[in-house]
Amino acid sequence: MADRAFVPADFSIPGELVAPPFRLEPLGPQHNGADYAAWTSSIEHISATPGFIGRDWPDPAMSPDDNLADLQRHADDFASRTGFTYTVIEIASGETIGCVYIYPARGEGFDVAECLEFTENSPVQQAFRTLLFSRIVPCVKDIGLWGPKVRHAYTDLGVIDAAKTDLEALMRDDEEIAERVDAEKYAAELAARQAEVDEAVAEGAGAG
Repeated sequence: MADRAFVPADFSIPGELVAPPFRLEPLGPQHNGADYAAWTSSIEHISATPGFIGRDWPDPAMSPDDNLADLQRHADDFASRTGFTYTVIEIASGETIGCVYIYPARGEGFDVAECLEFTENSPVQQAFRTLLFSRIVPCVKDIGLWGPKVRHAYTDLGVIDAAKTDLEALMRDDEEIAERVDAEKYAAELAARQAEVDEAVAEGAGAG
């Protein structure tokens, strides 16, 4: 890992990304239970994923305490701006489904053309592109920027079918999901405050 930040000092690190059906937030110790359950149930899949093939992780011998230490390391990297790891949560179920790791390259000598080709054609990139353009394409069509060049570009990208999406229904769904996320965050914050109050009351009663 690099011993210095690899992003400019004035770069604002995103603290959250809500992109239905997923929500991304910085990975930390608070995610230990869900994170541990997610990767220990997917070891075979992760081990066969490019970037993890041949590595010593995931390690079935890791305990929840080992995982907690690993998550703290990622949180420390995030705070020091030397690496950024986000946990990916399915909004509807609240289930942790994976992580996104953003770190400097471990070494040099990579073939740039091969890296670009993999990035462009990987299943993850294709899924991300489909999700992203499922919002962009119908909006572009709706505002009238739907000339031949635009349609041709979207056809080449393989996202032209997104033009058939019902934009109003899509926006309603996204708004409902965003409201539900806000409500869940508020409920969690309220529960945390209530727990603090209960703890203070219990301590006061014990002291008396």
